[in-house]
Amino acid sequence: MFTLTKLYEFSASYSSGDRVIAHNYRLTAVFKNVSEALERDLDAKIQSVLIKKIRSRDLGRDVDFLHGASLSDTALLKAFWPLIATSAVPGRLLSLSLERDSHTRWTLTDT
Repeated sequence: MFTLTKLYEFSASYSSGDRVIAHNYRLTAVFKNVSEALERDLDAKIQSVLIKKIRSRDLGRDVDFLHGASLSDTALLKAFWPLIATSAVPGRLLSLSLERDSHTRWTLTDT
């Protein structure tokens, strides 16, 4: 079985009290059952449903599906999962990782 790994980089910020916190994130998604022919469509879907909405945005203010949500790394992964998983059909999302710096990576897996 082959898996497909897609990498996306984006910068985003959020407010915490009177401070603005910004990160350069790296999002990694691992899929199975995605053919080479469908890989380009998958990338276009993910760009459209997620990356274009969060890139260079204030996540808590500018991103509709994150209004009022926790903006922790693990909460972001949980919010991103259904958008990416739906884009992968008929393939399947196996794991989603978010790096906010070179020392921190959180991973959510399909169990």
